[in-house]
Amino acid sequence: MIYLTNILDVWSAALEIEPEYVLSLVDPGTEKVSLPWNSYTEHLLLEFSDINIRGKSTPVFLSPSEEHIRQILEFGMRWHGQGNCIVHCHKGACRSTAAIVLLLAQMHPGREEPICKLLAEKAPHAAPNKLMIEFGDAALKLDGRLEYAVAQMPEPWDQPFRGYIELPIDH
Repeated sequence: MIYLTNILDVWSAALEIEPEYVLSLVDPGTEKVSLPWNSYTEHLLLEFSDINIRGKSTPVFLSPSEEHIRQILEFGMRWHGQGNCIVHCHKGACRSTAAIVLLLAQMHPGREEPICKLLAEKAPHAAPNKLMIEFGDAALKLDGRLEYAVAQMPEPWDQPFRGYIELPIDH
């Protein structure tokens, strides 16, 4: 199973879920994310800002890059649906939802639209980072299908998200 949460709730979610894999997508310079135990197989921590425009990095903000996406997809190949996986960013809305879309699209090629529909249904606040999706679509050689599927998602709710959301990986 894959779980979506935010930085405020990742500790309690990890305590309850006991994930084998954790993907943390945080702003540069964010204090290290601590989890309640160290029994997970892998914790990948990537630092970049929630920026949707290519090349808009500054000394304070760092755009997602093809390298970040490569690391997320390699993480996905190691996880490959075996065991529980928590994905979080600060709000659990943009970077983390983009990463979940990428991980599920990698596992289920050709299922881009159902994956995005499921995400919109389970997480109506989801607003996947468009630059991450663009880079992921290219890396997965999906010829724009993932970008199209994300563009078809309804406008996200503008309400704070707390807790965690469980998403099946067999969609």
